[in-house]
Amino acid sequence: MTNQTDQTDLGRPVWYVAFGSNLYRPRLLAYLQGTAVPGSPAAHAQRGARDPSPPTADSYQALPYQLYFANHSKRWDGGAAFVDTQTPVETRTIGRRYLITWGQLEDIFAQENGATQTLPLSYDEFTEQGAVHGYDGWYDTVLFCGFSTNSDAQVAMATITSSQRHPVNPPSAAYAEVISRGLGELGYEQHIAAEYLTAAVGALE
Repeated sequence: MTNQTDQTDLGRPVWYVAFGSNLYRPRLLAYLQGTAVPGSPAAHAQRGARDPSPPTADSYQALPYQLYFANHSKRWDGGAAFVDTQTPVETRTIGRRYLITWGQLEDIFAQENGATQTLPLSYDEFTEQGAVHGYDGWYDTVLFCGFSTNSDAQVAMATITSSQRHPVNPPSAAYAEVISRGLGELGYEQHIAAEYLTAAVGALE
């Protein structure tokens, strides 16, 4: 991690691939615009991003990792979503990619860890080494997920997860509902979303 982000990188486009509550667009917008988290029992406003602009595009994007729920989130009163990058699996996690800027990704990363200030990240380290790490929170890793062609340019894809496995804990009904809303926005019917989340809860127990 560098002491400051290259100014040319702050506005660099990047696909942020969400897999948990950020599947639900209004929840992702809370991180960008500093609004309250929809559906959360503790509905206080997020800090927001330096650039509050909404994503310029979004679409389905699978992740080649297992979704699981772990730890205990005070905000949601239950397990939080992670993808396990340590255990090889044939299944894929449903993701939703949002086209934002590198600076916005830095701010989302900070808020995922409850940080009051945003630490700069090295884009070159991210793409060359496959990940960048920071903060002491649960979500300490920005993982490089390859490049996706957007128009005439290659755009890096990133997701945010943990560098280690955490003790499994099922999600609360409120948290599962927000994820289900996001799956619904991607076109999944309610019963399919419920089956998907049930399978994820039991996958790594």
